[in-house]
Amino acid sequence: MGAYREEWDHVRGKYIGGECNENGTLLLQFCARSEFVLSATFFEKSSYTTHVHAPTQQEWTLDHCLISLPCRKFLVDSGVNFEADCFTDHFMVYMTIDFNSVIKKKRYQNAVRKTDYGAMYTEEDIRKSVGKRVDELLGARMEAGEIIIWEDIMSISRTVCETMIPKVARKVFSKGDWFDPNDVVLCDLLKERRRLRTLFLETKSIVANREHKAIQKLIVKREREMRDAFWQKVAEDIQEFDDKNDARSLYAAAKLIYGNKKIKMKRGDGSGGAGLYRKDGSFATTDEEINQTWLEHCQLLFNQPSEVGDITRYLGAPRVVNVTLARPFVIEE
Repeated sequence: MGAYREEWDHVRGKYIGGECNENGTLLLQFCARSEFVLSATFFEKSSYTTHVHAPTQQEWTLDHCLISLPCRKFLVDSGVNFEADCFTDHFMVYMTIDFNSVIKKKRYQNAVRKTDYGAMYTEEDIRKSVGKRVDELLGARMEAGEIIIWEDIMSISRTVCETMIPKVARKVFSKGDWFDPNDVVLCDLLKERRRLRTLFLETKSIVANREHKAIQKLIVKREREMRDAFWQKVAEDIQEFDDKNDARSLYAAAKLIYGNKKIKMKRGDGSGGAGLYRKDGSFATTDEEINQTWLEHCQLLFNQPSEVGDITRYLGAPRVVNVTLARPFVIEE
């Protein structure tokens, strides 16, 4: 298959390198057509060798496990088992699937206040005060004759940080219906971004900061692609429903675009409920105002002046009926 290339990021991960031959290209094309992914390429292993050529002792990666793209979110591990006896010159490949490992979408209804550990890197006063307080607590334990272990130091440091470092409110956000939290590419990008951010905070590496910004741009690009694909699918569905004259499905899909939320206003009696706009642009909130608005609308709608012409009125005027035409026939007739 060769090394990782961006054009095949939807069927393989960034692991397993080497040279790409014709069979590897055919395998990648087959996975792209059938919506499969190569499971072992998403996990870093010491070796991916599945066959060793006996005369030359050259190692090859010839065997792979394939899994469908929608089931990629259940994949936990994949690699090569060198200890299994397969009664052949190839090693056994495996993959582990856990159907309880679905990444759940997080929804933050209210702002969550969290400790701003970034202040330790920017504010020298906070850093010194935290260090001084930690030293005091550790010194008190040592004077009491207690044995200090690494877990105690970490616990004291965490407690001091939570009490002395200011807390910041986490921004409340909500993705739309287009966002897929189980997208394979997006999950890998988020994991890589988190790793680079941690590396930058620990080492202050300019290279890590540059790579972090590049990954952030890829995440924004991926989300934009997801949003565009979602709305393109909605537009195609609406067109299909219109071609089939399926009004129910058409209006259901239209609600997805325009929304189905009612305007909530506080009425005079303190209860919630939807209001109604008047003709002059004001908003009616109470039941009496809403009923009066509907009454005015119906009176204006059903009491319009007649625009029928004179000929129509003449044809519709009452006429004298000749009742003699309805008498029975006589013998002469």
